[in-house]
Amino acid sequence: MLEGFELPVVYKGQEMEFGARLVISGYVYQFIIIVNDRDLVFEKDDEGNYRVINYTPAISVHVDTALLEAIIVSLKEISS
Repeated sequence: MLEGFELPVVYKGQEMEFGARLVISGYVYQFIIIVNDRDLVFEKDDEGNYRVINYTPAISVHVDTALLEAIIVSLKEISS
């Protein structure tokens, strides 16, 4: 199942929106969030917290850690 939507994120006091998709496979679901033209995959770990599973900071387009944390806060809000 693949659905597209806009994820609102508050980052450094400014509201932003990022393109996102929800991918569901069996009991696992992942959010693919497009940040700086990169597809970042977020999923829950064993403790139920979101994490980025494919982020490599060495790639030329860096994403601020605070932005990743703000995205996780937004994901928690929409999935609770």
